[in-house]
Amino acid sequence: MPGDVYAKDRRFLADHFSEQGVMYEGKPEPFEILPYLVPSAQNEAIKTLFKSFHSLLEKTIDLYRERPEIRQYFNFNKAIESMVLLSCRYSPRIHICRFDYTVRDNGFPAIYETNSACPGGLLKMSRIFGAYKRTQLYRDLCASPGANVSAFEYYKAPVFTTELHRLYTRATGKTQPPVVGILNSRHRTLTNEIGLMIDELQSCGLRAVNAYVEDLDYKNGRLVGGGIPLDLCYQKFDDDLSCDYPFTPDTRSAVKYINALRDGSVVGVNSFASTYLVESKAVLGLYWDPRFEGYFTGEEIDLARRITARTELLPLPHDAKLGEYMAKKDSLVLKCSLDTRGRSVVIGRETPQDVWEKFLKQDRTNAAAPYVVQEFHPHEQYEGSELKARYVSHAYFVVAGNPVGMFTRISESSVTNVGKCGKTGISFIV
Repeated sequence: MPGDVYAKDRRFLADHFSEQGVMYEGKPEPFEILPYLVPSAQNEAIKTLFKSFHSLLEKTIDLYRERPEIRQYFNFNKAIESMVLLSCRYSPRIHICRFDYTVRDNGFPAIYETNSACPGGLLKMSRIFGAYKRTQLYRDLCASPGANVSAFEYYKAPVFTTELHRLYTRATGKTQPPVVGILNSRHRTLTNEIGLMIDELQSCGLRAVNAYVEDLDYKNGRLVGGGIPLDLCYQKFDDDLSCDYPFTPDTRSAVKYINALRDGSVVGVNSFASTYLVESKAVLGLYWDPRFEGYFTGEEIDLARRITARTELLPLPHDAKLGEYMAKKDSLVLKCSLDTRGRSVVIGRETPQDVWEKFLKQDRTNAAAPYVVQEFHPHEQYEGSELKARYVSHAYFVVAGNPVGMFTRISESSVTNVGKCGKTGISFIV
């Protein structure tokens, strides 16, 4: 497309993002204007795989509750373990899950993370699409002969709010809209995603409150936030594993909220089982560990190994397995199992050998969460607007067990997270 048209579309989107709150750390969301196009048949195949994998993750929550050896594998501290074991009043317990993946040479996805605390991307993309369909690039794309371009479901509908309301009705039997507390923390406070959630809930007629866990009051059988009795809390925290309860250093406030959940006084969405068990990178390693093959069917193991990157818990420093990891540096990635924004990721082929070995040999006996070693799958190479080879990864949302669509991330770094200089990109079905 002509450079002046491209520049005009980029300026228009940047201005729209600022107006609509599509931000990342106080600035307009970094965005790649060129779309990623997914053939319809490929999208349907991916949806089938991811729907089945979501069911496998739900089964894994049950196994954690039933089997002490599974709990020992994850090795959470006592506080997290007790939270994961809390009973949940609704199903599926994984309300929103985003599968982050690359594409293997054989066309199958290679999931490297299951992110279950991710409504921000879901909400941002609906606003991005609202602006994107007004660009010249989108008009030209739709006018292309035989293109038959269609947008994903969640670009066009308030999926987050609709499913939240349905979930509340399933949990309580009540059909009236709940009063929703978007539960944040004064420790590592989040801002932009919270605003997006509240805006959508309110635009759909629900009352929504920005509530801090440290300010909650629990009395007379009701959980109160900002002076308002809450029916449902959506948990959105940036966890700090140095705290006993990772979402706040204020233990008294944490216990108050957990007691309200345990008593059934409020419906807690983004359950702790989803937040910590499914969010853990170690969950992928469970399906690759021969010790646990007997807990799953052959079809389940085959599915998991076909569509996830091989993942293993990092052994202790004296384990002979470390020698293998040292020798295979260029094909491996090291990361903390409970981490966000790519903070702990070490990519072997981009790391000097001595530094890689030092990372592997670190004594993590008292670490807050185990580390995993993961097979590295190079992201697809992407020819962007400036004709530079870049890296692409994909993120597919599954909401209440139903795959609703994807977006892309593009970066000149192989860690494509926006926090590591990546850009968000839009995807369409063709």
